[in-house]
Amino acid sequence: MKYSIGFDGGGTKTECVVLDSAGKIIGEGRGGPSNPLRCGFDAAFGSLRQAANEALNTAGLHTNSISGVCAGLAGAGRKNVVRRVLVFLGQEFPKPISKLPWKRLSDRVLEWC
Repeated sequence: MKYSIGFDGGGTKTECVVLDSAGKIIGEGRGGPSNPLRCGFDAAFGSLRQAANEALNTAGLHTNSISGVCAGLAGAGRKNVVRRVLVFLGQEFPKPISKLPWKRLSDRVLEWC
């Protein structure tokens, strides 16, 4: 079965869900702020990691189970931010991010499917 993880991150909190291949939410997690332009990259990445770990734990999965990533992050419209977020997500999820199709939907949303 394929699983995806999605992030909704902003200046005050980060929410994360894990979906099964039917699109059913099987795990949820929360973290602190993840707008790297407001809280810094280290804090943002820590919040993303915290939310992902909680969602994965409630789903009973590990990062190597994830085959798709979707992240909508405040502040991620800048190219330098996109690059750093891609590197972070590539390190967190074993499937190489470069092999996941991605596109910039707007200057506030990144999507990997």
